Amino acid sequence: MAQKPHHDAEEDHIITKPQEGLTIFKPRALNIVWGEDARYWRLPEPTSTTGAAELKQVSWLEVTGKTKKGEPPAAGNYEVGFKIALKDDAFGWSNCHVFLMAKVGKRGKYAWKKVSPLNKDEQQANGGSSQKNIRLVIKPDDEDRQIYFGLYEVWSGKWKGGLLIHEAYVKRVEAINS
Repeated sequence: MAQKPHHDAEEDHIITKPQEGLTIFKPRALNIVWGEDARYWRLPEPTSTTGAAELKQVSWLEVTGKTKKGEPPAAGNYEVGFKIALKDDAFGWSNCHVFLMAKVGKRGKYAWKKVSPLNKDEQQANGGSSQKNIRLVIKPDDEDRQIYFGLYEVWSGKWKGGLLIHEAYVKRVEAINS
């Protein structure tokens, strides 16, 4: 049987902390385009609960995830994000626009945010990584409360590498006063 080139999310690598309103997606809990091809990505071992997914090189960055069916259970404000870093030998990220996108429900409309490429100063200030995030609101009348999210750079056609994805997360947060 031929191996698939893309990595499909493994739900047993999702960590739910209901008391904190937090769901953590370790790298193997994410869908990663070209993630099963060792020329492009290095993923943590299936039995590992630590370690980052390391992007060796791709021209098409697409990393997605979703909460489990029926989660989050409550209406409210949520932050969706990625904890990421660049290796010292990272390449292809200058003038490269990475987008973080998220939506509530399969038929929901995506909210998106352009996230600037990482820089070394930001990483050092945050202990070696940085968090890129976006906010969503689940309304009381939303029947489908599943959150879909992703990190994308599929438009430039530039080869890039050296990205480390430590985890993604969905967290319940207080409302922001505008």
